[in-house]
Amino acid sequence: FFDPLKEHYDVCFLNDFKHLLKGINTNYYGMIDQLIASKARVFVGTYHSTFSGYINRIRGYYAEKHKLPGYEKGIIDSYYFAPIDKKFVMRDYYPVK
Repeated sequence: FFDPLKEHYDVCFLNDFKHLLKGINTNYYGMIDQLIASKARVFVGTYHSTFSGYINRIRGYYAEKHKLPGYEKGIIDSYYFAPIDKKFVMRDYYPVK
């Protein structure tokens, strides 16, 4: 499944770093994945996924805190596999104030 991406990008998986996670309960692996994904330059998630949604939320908080490009308009480099009419719905975030 990932071979086409591996031809052009350095693709990593959590299993590549398991040696660094010794002693950490495996129930935390999902949260660790979210934290790592939240720091990506660009994120592509799945529409209507709460897992992807939380990654996007963390990215929005980080962009706001560090005044990253686009934060003034609530735009970050996050995208979702979605129906064409929902293409940019998740690109905009609305910080809670």
